[in-house]
Amino acid sequence: MTGSDAAGTATPSTPHQGAETGAWLDALLARRRLARGLAAFSGAICALVVVLSIRDRPTLDLDVYLLGAHHLFDGQLYVVRGVPFPHLPFTYPPFAALIFTPGSVLPFGVAQWAWSAISIAALLAIIALSLWAVRPRFTPGQLWLLATVLLGPVTCLEPL
Repeated sequence: MTGSDAAGTATPSTPHQGAETGAWLDALLARRRLARGLAAFSGAICALVVVLSIRDRPTLDLDVYLLGAHHLFDGQLYVVRGVPFPHLPFTYPPFAALIFTPGSVLPFGVAQWAWSAISIAALLAIIALSLWAVRPRFTPGQLWLLATVLLGPVTCLEPL
C-alpha cells in the first residue's frame, strides 16, 4: 500500500517497503559456493588478525583478570598490582576473578589463545544474532554462513 506526498507522487506507507535494503544478502545466499569461499577467506582474515594481535600487542585486560584469579583466595585481591607496566590493579568484583580461575592455571600463552578463541566465538554469535534480528526468515545455516562472511571485516574493526 502506498500513499502520496504533497506533490502527488507515490510513497511507501511503511519504511520497509520500496527498495529492498538487504538484497545483497539474498544475492550472496543464492550463490552458495561464493558465500562459502568468502566465509573461508573471512575466517582466514580473522585468524590473521588474532595472530598478529597476540604477537604484537599486550593483553592488559587478560593480565589483570588473571592477576585477580591468582589472588582471589589469598587476601591480596585488591592489594597486589600487575607486573607489566602500567602496573594496573584488579578493580573488578570478585566474581570476575572467579570466572578467570580456570585460566590462571594455564600457561599465559595458552590462556591468551583461549581468551582470543572465546572472544571470536562470542563475536560470531553477536553477528549471527544481529543478522537474525534484521532477517528472521533466514535459516540457522544461512545465518551462520553470513555471520562467518562478516566475521573477518568485523574483526578488523574490533580490537580483540
